[in-house]
Amino acid sequence: MLYVFLILVLIPIWFVLRGLRGSILTKDVRTDDRVFFGRIRHDIMFEGETIAFRLDEVVDILGIEPQPEGKFKYVVHSKVVDGTFVLDEDEIEVRPRPGQ
Repeated sequence: MLYVFLILVLIPIWFVLRGLRGSILTKDVRTDDRVFFGRIRHDIMFEGETIAFRLDEVVDILGIEPQPEGKFKYVVHSKVVDGTFVLDEDEIEVRPRPGQ
């Protein structure tokens, strides 16, 4: 009876904590005030065959990496190729999140 009780209590708790891992337990950079959206300035190819980003596509910026020359690199995710890329200021137009 004790094992059944533990299973009925611990398994749902484990699933809840597992689901919260991406939002509460680890910081989600997309909820940070410094996070922006971006608009792609031109088509960007992946491995010369697939278009990873299309002109005027709106993407979430997952991170911002300052560069020594004073420019920034923006970490974005492509849904088409399911991969994360680093784009520079010439490839993406950065916009503040609505309401900022």
